[in-house]
Amino acid sequence: MFYQGDRLTSYESDIERMYIGDKLKKHEMYHTRKSMRFKVRWTVSDLNKHQDQVNYRMNDPEYFGTPKPLFAPLDLDKAIENMHVHMDI
Repeated sequence: MFYQGDRLTSYESDIERMYIGDKLKKHEMYHTRKSMRFKVRWTVSDLNKHQDQVNYRMNDPEYFGTPKPLFAPLDLDKAIENMHVHMDI
């Protein structure tokens, strides 16, 4: 479950995005190898979060007024700013 409180910094949101990406890779490995060590629970909410949907939890009051999903814009400057931090780790 993701924390839905204070606004995340660009570094924290990048870590969250990396976590979701790794979880998807592990889920795909489970489907190919059928090994229990790769078994994870991949939900629709995880998929929507992976696609950077703003209303991914599906219980936002405005969701029922706007039937199409809203996607967060990709800010390339923030992604490049965090790249050097991940290279050091």
